[in-house]
Amino acid sequence: METVNLRRKRYISVMGNKRNYCFTIIITCVVTVILVSLDTNSSIRHDYIPQVIRTYYGRIYGGYREEDGNTLLTKNIKDSLGTHSTSMAGYTNSDTTHLLTDRSPDDDGEEISENLNSLNRTNPRIVDQSDIPELLKLLRPQIFEELPITFLPEYKNPCYLRDNSTDLICLPYALLLGLPKCGTTDLYRKMLSHPDIISIRKEVQWLARASRRGSPLRHYGDKIFTPAIRRLIGKGRRKDQAITVDGSASTYWDNEGWLAKYPKYFQKGPPYILADVIKALLPDAKLMVIFREPASRLYSDYVFFNKLRNISPENFHELVRTSIDEYKACLTSRGSEYACVYQSRPARLQIGLYSLYTRDWLLRYPRQQFMFINLSNWHKGCRQILPEIYEFLGAEKLTEIEINAICMKSKSNTNAIMKDEAGPMLNETRSMLREFYRPYVIELADILHDNSFLWDYTR
Repeated sequence: METVNLRRKRYISVMGNKRNYCFTIIITCVVTVILVSLDTNSSIRHDYIPQVIRTYYGRIYGGYREEDGNTLLTKNIKDSLGTHSTSMAGYTNSDTTHLLTDRSPDDDGEEISENLNSLNRTNPRIVDQSDIPELLKLLRPQIFEELPITFLPEYKNPCYLRDNSTDLICLPYALLLGLPKCGTTDLYRKMLSHPDIISIRKEVQWLARASRRGSPLRHYGDKIFTPAIRRLIGKGRRKDQAITVDGSASTYWDNEGWLAKYPKYFQKGPPYILADVIKALLPDAKLMVIFREPASRLYSDYVFFNKLRNISPENFHELVRTSIDEYKACLTSRGSEYACVYQSRPARLQIGLYSLYTRDWLLRYPRQQFMFINLSNWHKGCRQILPEIYEFLGAEKLTEIEINAICMKSKSNTNAIMKDEAGPMLNETRSMLREFYRPYVIELADILHDNSFLWDYTR
């Protein structure tokens, strides 16, 4: 267990006052010592994680400032950690710095923080817009124009009647958030083999993309999920059983277009992201994410999305080198990875920065609403993981014979033929990607407390 140098860190609550200073220091030190003691079983090497990727959250959650170069922990960030105690248990001093930033808050920082916290509603079956900040509404105005929504209690799926009429609209109960070329299609199709679960189309691409172009919320429900629910009920499933899933693999990471909404935030990144919109709309959603070793994911992504072009390992190497250089230049010029991660790169390099997106989502939703899956584990352990998925979704338990029959189905949407034609990734490209992704991979395993997400990046 690495030693924590408490003398280098002085944490105070900006929300407090000078009279509480000493009390805050004492309490923080005690809590830190306890958390460090809980981390004795961790085999993750925190020294791989540089400061630049440990910190960026201050302005969004407010109440943060720098003093003499020391990062000061705030009440709002500590509250955020508390709401995710399942995933954050055992964090050491160096771990909690992942949720801090080297940026000073804007004048509206505290307002943003208060408004974000207000989205944690006591009744997730009612979605109102009275407590949603105006800045957030700018991101997807047409969604918030259709609020308030009161979900019908007789449906397991979030369904409501439009404008107090008899027109039923259903939204997804669960979101398979991503990521592309990580086995989402195979997972999705096997998951939909359950009689309680249905969907019309996997890649709806409404939340991240169609809604960005102004598509109204009612289209999201009318064209996809409402017909699916009616079809499932027509087959004899009860309203409190029927489950729909949006399997769009872009939802976890795609925040394109934010700069047009928030031009003054160019330097430090968006004040709100798609996860905030979804939290406001679907606060009770079940969220699933499947990860793959990022270098392999990126090469598969390159081959798949460039199949009509001349592809080669050499061309891929140049794209990777250019993307890494651009990302590093962005960090240098803006000083904020939060602004850089939500910007496209030539090789879609940014999709593999899993830990950054995971941090963002865990600050919006509690850990118990997530299920994180490793593609390697899924390939080897479908018979174990699939029942866990069904339990997570609250679906009826299937027999072992039924689970085995589903898992024996062939894998879907594999990229093997095209990768064979393109040839293997160059060793020097893989080494370059491993070096780039290593701190983010280790941070992901740290956040999720699961060393399987290290793959072999600590060797």
